[in-house]
Amino acid sequence: MNSAEIDLLREAELSMSEKQSSVNRGTVLTYEVDGSERLSEGVVAAVSTVSDTDPAEMDPLAETIDPDALNSLFAAQHDGTPRAVGNARFSFFDYDIVVSSDGRISVLDSV
Repeated sequence: MNSAEIDLLREAELSMSEKQSSVNRGTVLTYEVDGSERLSEGVVAAVSTVSDTDPAEMDPLAETIDPDALNSLFAAQHDGTPRAVGNARFSFFDYDIVVSSDGRISVLDSV
């Protein structure tokens, strides 16, 4: 590996580290969706826990993001192969939400 390639790898690692730390800095709760729970249900459960609010008293998630689209975003493809790795970020009930393809939901303080 030449020095330019090493520098590119270091920059990529730093960028990944910065992105991860920006999620970790304001994280109030990290919630892991179990196999029987849909991502949209996990978002509501996580925010309900953090805000100490009954889900029935919260604004509907559908006013912020399409729950079916969120559930489909990281669901396996029709042939059973997994979808690409990634994150979706949006605001809900005065929190920033990061949903990861591995089923983790990070609830962040809104800035």
